[in-house]
Amino acid sequence: MTDLISVVVPYHNNKLGLVSTLINLQSQLVPPDRIVIIDTSKDKSGLPITKQFTTNNIPIILEVAEVQIYQVWNKGIELSPDHNVVFINDDLLMPVNFIDNIKTMIKTNSALCYIPLTPTRDFSSNEVEKFSWYSPVIKRLDQISTTNWMSGFCFCLTEECLKEVGIFDLNYKIWFGDTDYETRIIKKAIELKKFGILRMDQTFVFHYGGKSYKYQNKTVQKIIDKDRQYFISKYKKT
Repeated sequence: MTDLISVVVPYHNNKLGLVSTLINLQSQLVPPDRIVIIDTSKDKSGLPITKQFTTNNIPIILEVAEVQIYQVWNKGIELSPDHNVVFINDDLLMPVNFIDNIKTMIKTNSALCYIPLTPTRDFSSNEVEKFSWYSPVIKRLDQISTTNWMSGFCFCLTEECLKEVGIFDLNYKIWFGDTDYETRIIKKAIELKKFGILRMDQTFVFHYGGKSYKYQNKTVQKIIDKDRQYFISKYKKT
């Protein structure tokens, strides 16, 4: 089992968010072993931003691809062989020991997926309401809990999870693909008799909430409706 960490960052149009994310990741006390940026922007602005804010201490891979989010995540997996993969949005603030705490979880707790404590999935704000740049080091079981929610804006899939559960279902375009994946994780965990999703209850990651995609757009809503119908049809017999 490896403790190598690859962080996959989808970039769409949140330029300030990408700058913040690059600084945040490269300032980690224990840095990730690789950063993968998938640039889905129309103006291809990910490359100049990445060049300007790269310190050359961590390998950074940038790929341009105008694809939907689950294709982005699958590309990130493809570019991260033999790694545990952390998926994050470009609208997060992470404590400086975030990667260190994930590596601690991988070494000490056998699970398929790890997530931090975050705001709720429907939270949205332009201002930071609660955050600390340093989280308590994970040493006790009361700092960890089981959960059935894989926060789609910040989660870690272990190397074992990627081998056992596989990649994301590309029949989803915008929504429900992460819900589908968490359902598959829980099912596989039961088969393997191990933890599915573990949450680091004192490692708080702040999520501004939906700054990169215009989810209230009517066209986007129609796609989400189709994703919902596919999800319901896929699991209505289970």
